Amino acid sequence: MRVVIALSLAASFAGSQAFAGEYVVNGNFDENLAGWQHTSSDVTWSATDSDGSPASGSMRFDVSSGIVAQQCISSVTGGLYVESFDGKIDPETFGDAYIAGYLTAYSTSDCTGAPLQEAWTFIQEESATFEPASVYLNAPGATHSVGVAFVVMPTNEAIAFVDSVSVGKVADSIFENGFEQP
Repeated sequence: MRVVIALSLAASFAGSQAFAGEYVVNGNFDENLAGWQHTSSDVTWSATDSDGSPASGSMRFDVSSGIVAQQCISSVTGGLYVESFDGKIDPETFGDAYIAGYLTAYSTSDCTGAPLQEAWTFIQEESATFEPASVYLNAPGATHSVGVAFVVMPTNEAIAFVDSVSVGKVADSIFENGFEQP
């Protein structure tokens, strides 16, 4: 399994990127956590919204050990995907913590089996405001599903929030040299 730590591929592109659709269900957490799977009661819906909207919310992690929330995007093909999200680690967190945003490509249609490719990014600083983050995944041609996951890992106890989750496929990327190779 090849693992790629993607901090930013944006510098490889000239101009703006066009996206072929939005794949995440309920990435703004407007009313609840519908579409997201988690195995702990420590992941809940919160009225805290990254845009300050009273009509929306976020996914809240209130944890003392690592915890995962995830969503499987099926019926996809290989290509370049980008996950964007806003994350915040509450300043009242006791000890260090981080939020990791993952994208994982699978050859199955249900995000099971051995990963074909993974990419991730981290938010590690405590902040009173949401911070934007993004990660790129170059999914191989054998890809049939992409897993979107968030892990919050504290050294002691942490309160963290994730909001404005978006995953799109980069359409027709044109690199600085005019070819489809960097």
